[in-house]
Parts: sequence; structure tokens; C-alpha cells
Amino acid sequence: MKKIYYVLGLILLFTACGKDLAPVVITGEPKSTNIDANSAVLTGTIVDDYNNEITEVGIMYGTASDALTNTCVGTLKNDRISASLTNLEPGKIYYYRAYATSSVGTGNGVTKWFMTGSSIPAVKMIALSDNCTPTTITVKGQIEDFNGDAVTSWGFDCVSKETGITYTLTKPAYNYDDNTFTGTFTGLVASSTYDITAFAVNSKGRAISSTLTYETTSFLSDFMKGFITVNGLKVSSIEITTAVVKEINGLTPTDDDNYPAVNMSYATINGFIEKLNAATGRSFRLPTLAEWQALANDGHSFSGSNNINEVAWYLGNCKSKQKVGQLKCNANGLFDMSGNVWEMTTTAGGDNISHYICGGSFRSTEDQCVVTSKVAYPDGQGSDEIGFRLVE
Repeated sequence: MKKIYYVLGLILLFTACGKDLAPVVITGEPKSTNIDANSAVLTGTIVDDYNNEITEVGIMYGTASDALTNTCVGTLKNDRISASLTNLEPGKIYYYRAYATSSVGTGNGVTKWFMTGSSIPAVKMIALSDNCTPTTITVKGQIEDFNGDAVTSWGFDCVSKETGITYTLTKPAYNYDDNTFTGTFTGLVASSTYDITAFAVNSKGRAISSTLTYETTSFLSDFMKGFITVNGLKVSSIEITTAVVKEINGLTPTDDDNYPAVNMSYATINGFIEKLNAATGRSFRLPTLAEWQALANDGHSFSGSNNINEVAWYLGNCKSKQKVGQLKCNANGLFDMSGNVWEMTTTAGGDNISHYICGGSFRSTEDQCVVTSKVAYPDGQGSDEIGFRLVE
């Protein structure tokens, strides 16, 4: 009878001591399918937790077997440990072991090793200057090293810092002479900031360059740059666009607003000029009739050519107003002085309730687009055929 109690006591003692042991862990074998150039998914198994709650599992790893200085906390499912290591270096040996921690302590598996795959490409951004418009950014990247594997895709990611929206260009124009590639993001927002990275993809993974930050220009700033000096006057080389009018009025313009601003009466035009001058500290105004005709006249029948189709949008080649600055400029560097839209001047008509407009429009015949063409138009009305340009 005493022998029975003695055996039972040993069993109870062994069981009680067992609850104070750390988990028993086996480190999983590395699988090549779970390892690439910069990451690896590693596993382990808890053989016995001694009925103690597991509080953490994961993988300890490092580049030396006796210095596993990095910890990747993993997940546990059905006694299986899984952890995803990232930001590894390609083509390098790493040592690792699985671990599990309970309220009693931490159990470790044996140390094993794996090697990351061959390298993904090396890619960089190339800084470009003067490559931004209000709605576009042109960018350039370069593959510095293929690392022994053909690149299958390349391009750029563009992230708006204001909205977080991401735009992607895939396989833009590629130059095989120097392995550079260039692309243009369109449809962006004026006066906005974007973070852009280049990427390149091979069978080993996707490489990403460092980030370059660009800011789209404003329509107004581009317009201000477009003044040229002619006959002692600073003159806008293009007709004032809806985009510029929108910016001054606090609205958000788009590339679709790069058409002449129209449907503005004489008073409305001058009201806009007052706001523009207040915003810029400049002294813009409409030209007089004599100034306008001197700016338009460069010795040709039409402003810039004797062939109207080279310089003017008119009844013979279009049905509506067109974006500014698309055709040939005149000898003074001014676009659309003939055709597209009539342009307002400060010279009053004989009735004192009108002002002269010049140059013809998209609805005009050839004879209405000559450099001497003028019509007195009522001050209180606007028209989809009448716009303006400014002098200073």
C-alpha cells in the first residue's frame, strides 16, 4: 500500500513541476517558395505548452548564428508559428530560430539558416527641372543594375500629398542606350504636391527608388511667365484663359479650361483685371485699338501668315473655340491674334456704349480675320466669340 502512495506522489510531483516549464518549440525548415530577395515567411511548431497560455510567438533572426538580434512577432494557429520577415538584403545568409513565450518563460527551437534570393533591380529617379505644368509632371527613371535578371515591367507611382490618390504609369517610353525611361502624368491638380517613385520588376521582385517631390505650377504663374515685350509693351502671348479667370475667382481650374475666357461683358473683363492686379501687384490692362493692331500687324494679311490656316481658327477649319496657342504665332511671338475669339480693346465705339473688338473668331470668314478687322460691340453684353488679352 505504501508503494502505491509513493508512485502516486511521484506522478503528482512530476505533473506539478511540468506546469512550470517553458514551451517546447521546433524551428521549421525554410521553404524556397516562401523566400525571395527581400522577404521570407518562416515557421515553427509548439510541441508542448504544458497547459500554459502562450503570450507571444515569432522568429528571432540575424546574419550571424550567435547574434540573432532581430525579432519578428508572428501568429499562432493550431500550434503552428508563422512570421513574415521583410526588408532583408538579397543574396544573403540569415540565421533564425522559432520561439514561443508563455507566463512561465520562453522556449526556443534550434537555429537554422536560409539565403535570400537573387537581387531585384536597382532603380533610381533622375531629377528634372522645368518639367511641371498646372496639370502634368514629366519624370525620368533609370535602371542602374539588372542584377542578372531581365526586367519585365517599369514605370512610376505618383501619390498626391493632398488627397492620397495614387497614379501609376506602366512601361513608359524606354531608352535602351542608357536604360532610362520617361513618362508624363496628366490630369493632375494645379498648385499641388506629389511624391513620385520609379519602379522596376523582374522575376525576383519589385524594386522602388527613393522619392522625389514635385509641385505642379498654377495656371496663373504660367500665364505670368508668358508675357513678352513688343513695341515697348509687355503683352500676354496668349488670350486670357478660363483657367486663369477661375484661379483669380478662387475656383479650381483643369486642363479643360485652357480655352479663351469668353461670355464676359466689358465691365466684367475690367472687374477681373482689377482682381488680377490686386492679386499680383501688377498693372495689367486691355490694349487700345491702335496698340492691338500694331501688335497684330507683322506684314501679313493675317497675323503671322498670308495662309489663314497656319495662324487662325475660323469658319473654314473649326466649329468652336480652340485651346490657346496651338497654331503658329506671329512675328511678335503672339498667338491667335487672328481668329479663335475676337479680342476686346479699350477704344470706345462712336456711340459711347460699345468698345472695339478685333481679329475675328471661330465663326468668322477669312475677311473678318485680317489684322485690320474691327467691330464695335455693346458694352453690356458678353459672347462666346469674344475674349481678351492683356498688356502692361
